[in-house]
Amino acid sequence: MILSFYGIIFNFIYQNIEQTKEQFGGNPLLFILLGAWILCTMVSIYFSVRSFIPRIENNYEPNVFFFGDIISKFGNITEYSKKLHEVSTDGNERFDHMGQQVFIQAKIATIKFKNVNISLRFLAIGLTILLLFILYSLILAVV
Repeated sequence: MILSFYGIIFNFIYQNIEQTKEQFGGNPLLFILLGAWILCTMVSIYFSVRSFIPRIENNYEPNVFFFGDIISKFGNITEYSKKLHEVSTDGNERFDHMGQQVFIQAKIATIKFKNVNISLRFLAIGLTILLLFILYSLILAVV
């Protein structure tokens, strides 16, 4: 949603760029506000994209419930099925494997939510700066 929102903003700016260029008139405050907005936008987009990057934890024991381990650690389909059956019938081992997966997924989700949170904060700061830019531009146009 964050990236879609930026797409809408960029489209709006692109459509009104000629009118905005005329109002700049070499005003340094407008350039500073625009630069600050671009910086906040780039940081926000960076953290937004970073939240999509897959993070696979590899420093744990092979787990029958992890898709990466299923293909690479347990041999062919027959060997995997046997190992899955062993783990499934042993309650302690089953809960151990499931607990590891829950822990790893929670760790991954925490990192993703931190990235989204940072992205949203910079989005809010950027929108505030953009609003100041627009208000200041309107004041200059009236004066």
